Amino acid sequence: MTRNWKTIIAAIGVSIALSNNALAKKNQSNWDVAFDLLRTQSDGQNECCVSPLSLQFALGLVNEGATGQTKKQIGALLPKKLPEIGDLIQQSDLISSANSIWISDDIAASVKAKFIDQNRKKFDAEVRCLPFDEAAASQINNWCHRKTRGLIPSIIDKLKKDDKMVLVNALHFKADWQSKFDASRTKKKQFHLETGTSNVVEMMEKTSYWNYCEAGNCQIIRMDYEAKTDAETPSFAMYVLLPEEGKKLSDILPRLNSEFWQNLSLKSQRIHLQLPKFESDFRTSLVPALQKMGATRMFTADAQFDKISKTKLCVDDVLQKCVIKVDEDGTEAAAVTAITMRLTSVGPNAEKPIEMNVNRPFIYILAETSTDTPIFIGVKTK
Repeated sequence: MTRNWKTIIAAIGVSIALSNNALAKKNQSNWDVAFDLLRTQSDGQNECCVSPLSLQFALGLVNEGATGQTKKQIGALLPKKLPEIGDLIQQSDLISSANSIWISDDIAASVKAKFIDQNRKKFDAEVRCLPFDEAAASQINNWCHRKTRGLIPSIIDKLKKDDKMVLVNALHFKADWQSKFDASRTKKKQFHLETGTSNVVEMMEKTSYWNYCEAGNCQIIRMDYEAKTDAETPSFAMYVLLPEEGKKLSDILPRLNSEFWQNLSLKSQRIHLQLPKFESDFRTSLVPALQKMGATRMFTADAQFDKISKTKLCVDDVLQKCVIKVDEDGTEAAAVTAITMRLTSVGPNAEKPIEMNVNRPFIYILAETSTDTPIFIGVKTK
């Protein structure tokens, strides 16, 4: 991916502000992808954390080699300006994204140069050819370990006999809150489960001004992260969606879509916030999710990846692992998505603060706000 965002802006003849607004408008469907992805992983009963953006980057790599219906189905899940979004977020010191393509040396000669060139140009992808033996999985895992700063040490357990290519995206995010919590005020408190029982958690506490609204039987708060560079760089925030008393996550999840999200009217209000410190470590295969979302053909013998190689390939698996840690100082998170491909032959101070006590299951979203791009989305149930 090109590193100079201003050069891109000059080339398309618009300002950074206009470009960001245009991206945000075109990316509204990103929220449908994010919410659909969340629903495939949790009905509100089990915890999960997924990265829509990491998935989209990995799909973007493979989509450079797709044609026909396969390309149409994958493309429906991708933002129109995916390389530019990647280019923009890379301007920040808070987030990094890396892409790589690993090719089995026995098909290397058949891989088309244009497929490699396009992924290098659009996604700054590293490309490596090697024997797909036991050492190959270790090399891929070591790459993931480095690119996620140790948060995700591995993604591939073992390469299968028919695996011929692995396309990987790695994301890492680390930022401090714009308004940090005082660790001395963190206390052990009850977190009430939907089963009627409760757990003891470390509950952070702060009264401050945050962007806030109530919609769809939820309290919704936006917590901004501190920017380290100038105003032209992306901005990041975490949203917490807390169902009102008497409502469950299963009541809320079906209502979440891009229309709901775009119609939110958050405004600065004085909030007394209690939020648990938490960590989540989640690994899953996204094949069932992608099939449910309409991307089916790439997993079949009829997959159309004619632009990748003369060798007939299809997608075997789409693995993702996410780790997120939230505490008084801020958030650190990482995601790796690996697509394996195989042979197809197989007054203000006086006002009373609004109470928001996140002491029961909730949804959290980490997003880049200038492009309105969801990066991580998850459910915390215990």
